[in-house]
Amino acid sequence: MGSSLTNRIIKLGFDNFTPLQRTPWAGSGIIKHLKADLLDPSQQDLRVGECWEVSCDKSFASKLSSDDTLALQEFILANLDFALGNAKAAGTSEILLKTLHADKPLSLQVHPEDSYTKLESFECGKPESWYVLAAEEGAGLYLGLSEKVSKDSFRSRIASSDSLLPLLNFVPVMPGDYFEIEPGVLHAVGPGVLLLEPQRLRRGQSGKTYRVWDWNRKYDSAGNENKDG
Repeated sequence: MGSSLTNRIIKLGFDNFTPLQRTPWAGSGIIKHLKADLLDPSQQDLRVGECWEVSCDKSFASKLSSDDTLALQEFILANLDFALGNAKAAGTSEILLKTLHADKPLSLQVHPEDSYTKLESFECGKPESWYVLAAEEGAGLYLGLSEKVSKDSFRSRIASSDSLLPLLNFVPVMPGDYFEIEPGVLHAVGPGVLLLEPQRLRRGQSGKTYRVWDWNRKYDSAGNENKDG
């Protein structure tokens, strides 16, 4: 079966959307710029923060468009001669590819290295990169710190609900800009930026994300901002 597949294009499902409970900052750019012709009119106003376009992560695994019960990793395992590079050797794809758009800034995050000793056996680091597909005027990213600050001072700001914004390095962006996010670098996506986000995950593991600060926002169980959330 595998050899006959080399002359075919295998399409993945286009709507592997992250639930709004996980992405309450979600915008409309993914639908507007990338998915509008794939959805019916009633879905054109959907808020979508993330779409996992290529994923063998069990949390949000990509499915074949021709068979939405068949996960991408299952397809690779059944057709190893169709796979390329590391996917052929590992029986899975270590590449996780997302599209991402926000109307509000994402939480400030950091990813560890694979060697970080506090990772669980099923966890790994998550080196990632950002390719800017579209950006509103003045939109940008937060990458690292703009000034030196002690660990105690940084922790104290978070504990007392002070803003970390004065400490963050803001980088204006335009379509075509590309950034590699190394482990240990604090980062957040600002509002109005549509990104393609390639990441690397080790086989059978889940990439670890530490959320450092969420702009002092609180949410209810449905993902709506709520001061009592």
